[in-house]
Amino acid sequence: MLHPPIDAPLLIQEVIYHEPLIAVIPDIHPLAQEAPAPISVKILANEPFVLFPRQVGPVWYDSIISFCQQAGFSPTVIQEAFPQQTILGLVAAGLGVSLIHASAQHIRQQGVIVRPLLEKTPVLESAIAWRSDAAHPALLQFLNVVRALSLFNNAI
Repeated sequence: MLHPPIDAPLLIQEVIYHEPLIAVIPDIHPLAQEAPAPISVKILANEPFVLFPRQVGPVWYDSIISFCQQAGFSPTVIQEAFPQQTILGLVAAGLGVSLIHASAQHIRQQGVIVRPLLEKTPVLESAIAWRSDAAHPALLQFLNVVRALSLFNNAI
């Protein structure tokens, strides 16, 4: 399992899941007091941000920064953290806001509110990968199971 793109000529990659960005804000933030509705990323322009370190996922990190820049601002990253649970904990503590992939909202961190974004966001892809010369008899069965689960999850 991986987040493409990767440069690995011997691997076959197949995207199985797509998810947009969402905004995560502390539940004490004024935006959290409003009716739960999508917000514009532009509203977050003057907020401190908590993001993961660029070296963890340079393509995804650059997509988030570019998304903010297209909205007219460069995020002020005051804290970097990893994994997602740590980012959510720092947001819950009131250190800042974050933009994370939508599935992270299922972690259900107390003290945070998630908001979908009005703008078309970058999409995080999840993929499966296997060696092009793999001949294990279980590979086809494994791929079929993953594909079936992928269809189910993308339909939700």
